[in-house]
Amino acid sequence: MILAILAAGAFQTSFGPALPMGTSPDLYKAFNQVKQEMANGRFDAAKQKLQLLPGSVVTYSWNDQNVPQAKRAELVEIRTQAFRAIANRIPGLSFKAGPKPAIKFTFEKSLANDPTSGLPRGVALFFSDSFGEPRLEAVIGLNRGIPLELTSNISLHNEVMFAAASYLGLAPGAFLGTMMGRVDLQMQYQSNVDVSESATIVAIRDAVTSLRQAVDKKQRLSPGNPKASFTPTIIERGPIIQGVPIEFSVQVSNLGDAPLNFRVIPDCGCVNATGPAIAAPGSSVLVKIRVDTTEILGDLNKHLILFSNDSEIPVQKFPIHVRTTPRYRFLSQEPNVLIVGDTGLDTELFLVSPKEKPLDIKSIEIVGNSGTATFEPWEGELPDPDLNEVKKLRSGYRLKIHLDEPGVSGRSAAV
Repeated sequence: MILAILAAGAFQTSFGPALPMGTSPDLYKAFNQVKQEMANGRFDAAKQKLQLLPGSVVTYSWNDQNVPQAKRAELVEIRTQAFRAIANRIPGLSFKAGPKPAIKFTFEKSLANDPTSGLPRGVALFFSDSFGEPRLEAVIGLNRGIPLELTSNISLHNEVMFAAASYLGLAPGAFLGTMMGRVDLQMQYQSNVDVSESATIVAIRDAVTSLRQAVDKKQRLSPGNPKASFTPTIIERGPIIQGVPIEFSVQVSNLGDAPLNFRVIPDCGCVNATGPAIAAPGSSVLVKIRVDTTEILGDLNKHLILFSNDSEIPVQKFPIHVRTTPRYRFLSQEPNVLIVGDTGLDTELFLVSPKEKPLDIKSIEIVGNSGTATFEPWEGELPDPDLNEVKKLRSGYRLKIHLDEPGVSGRSAAV
């Protein structure tokens, strides 16, 4: 019996080092291939498959035969700047040309359309698990957009960074201006290495280093696959009076067999979510969301972005729609711009507010020009063209305004 227990213990496995949030599915797949060989006790095969994982020295090849001769030197400088921008933020990382490249760069006049955007791709990435091939081939389009136009130097720079960061293990991101936040349209701003991206690359490198050490020690590790589930997948709130905060929770569940590290990040500063969390396999975590509606006038359409170490979909976007009833609106039946003539000007404004939370005017004054203004309670039907609202019953105040002849030509006035 004791021998049986010892034998069973000798073949027990654990998950070992884990990959961080934002790791690409391609790297996750290779990482788990190594672990699967370790779980089966095939350590020579595991050591061979370690070649699929990124190292601190990234070798590359650069085939620019399809690039016009006059553009080649400029493109090499763009590549150098892109590599330098990454290496400067990742301690110990370097790029060098080599006969057995990890990344193979090639160029084509244009690429096939992306089925989602309908636009010609700016870059196409092809990962390979074959040891005799580059781990990643990055094909960059020299033209993009509809109609096709020459890819700008900024876009070329960003595509080189995107390809390099993809090899290092980052999943495509959701925020423009970062290495992984790219689009197939002409990009206007040069990408930068975001602090979260550099931290993720370092965490990936640490996990890969730990895995190499575990292979050398012939430890039995099992592949783990966290799987994130987000509910509700569509969020609708409102109508609510502008300025009243909205609070609710979303649920993140782990349907996988390894711990799920995650964080919910809104793509709007008016939405806040509680910080990062860990969900054990089979468990769920509630994330509190708060929407500040102070600056929301009418409809807000944004997203909650789930970043996780899900082995297949590390970045997921879920729509959030909030509708507010404006705290107040100034409406008029006259044009927005009025000219004060020699005899002055008489006009009316309507200050409307929600019936359930009416405004209480104490006083009114005119600034910028001499005149008088009075107000009285009012109820009636008016449209709100700026919010695409048809004529409907509203309530608030009628403001009767008289502006005297302006003493200085061109002066404006405000109520």
